[in-house]
Amino acid sequence: MKPIIHIIMLLLLLLTAAPAAKAQKIESDLKVDAKIHNFGTIDEAKGKVTHEFRLTNTGSRPITITNARTGCNCVTARIPDAPIAPGKTASVTVTYDPTDRSGSFRKEINIITHDKKFTRVQIKGNVKAAPAKRNHSYAFDLGHRLLADNNTLDFGPLSADRPQTITLRFTNDCPLTMNLSFFIQQPDPDIDVFIPYSSILVPDREDSLPITVTVKRPFKGTRTLKLLPVVNTYTLNPVTINVRSR
Repeated sequence: MKPIIHIIMLLLLLLTAAPAAKAQKIESDLKVDAKIHNFGTIDEAKGKVTHEFRLTNTGSRPITITNARTGCNCVTARIPDAPIAPGKTASVTVTYDPTDRSGSFRKEINIITHDKKFTRVQIKGNVKAAPAKRNHSYAFDLGHRLLADNNTLDFGPLSADRPQTITLRFTNDCPLTMNLSFFIQQPDPDIDVFIPYSSILVPDREDSLPITVTVKRPFKGTRTLKLLPVVNTYTLNPVTINVRSR
């Protein structure tokens, strides 16, 4: 009977000791000035942003910060070199790299002390994406922020049935997707213009239109055609096509 009583008493001791073990303090005596820092809206193009978290030792012994775990290679943290004396304050500098991380973010940093305790802080904000890098220069606005590298194309002098192709390059510089097509305003019976284009152009996307012109019958002087872009049913400013014949 006595062994059974001893086992029961041992189980009771273990059960009462478990909550006490869980209640042990795991947070450090470092008091942070603000546990969350909001960067607000930041520009990806301007690069990294930094904030200093100020930590005060509220305990009775010096505290050494041994590590700051970030969990993301977009966040780095610089910890103080020396122990923090009781009542003194030091900084942990946190840097966030917004490269290729447009949109909202929230990152946690665990500041670890020499006695394996921690202080947890957070950073958050929203990243405004940098404009896409363009391969060409677009100096001409055809309307609705459809930008082109040219607004006048000169063909010729052309012989009959000897076509020439010139490429018009453009980009969507507005935040909305474009349903884009082109047409010749008043076709010339002596000139054939081939325009193989109708597409959806998303924001910041670059594209190109190869325009092939063929003279069917020779003519004197220069003739002018108007190439009209159409975006979402709106007709924009024309691109001038000048054609000379031999």
